[in-house]
Amino acid sequence: MPGNACADVVFRWCCPEEGASAMKALIGFFRDERGTETLEWGLVCGLIVIGAIVAIASIGPKVTAMWNNVDAAIK
Repeated sequence: MPGNACADVVFRWCCPEEGASAMKALIGFFRDERGTETLEWGLVCGLIVIGAIVAIASIGPKVTAMWNNVDAAIK
């Protein structure tokens, strides 16, 4: 069996006779906290991107109107 912990858990869950029972494997999978910090930073970055999209979408028409007024004043 490969050294990958996730693959080990899946293997034990699919084949309980080869290791721990399926319930123990499932509980171990949910208690495993590796990668949670990466997930949290991914969520933070996602929220920042969503905020930037909302800000650009709400400010965009105002900026366009401002530049159209400047263009009309120059002509």
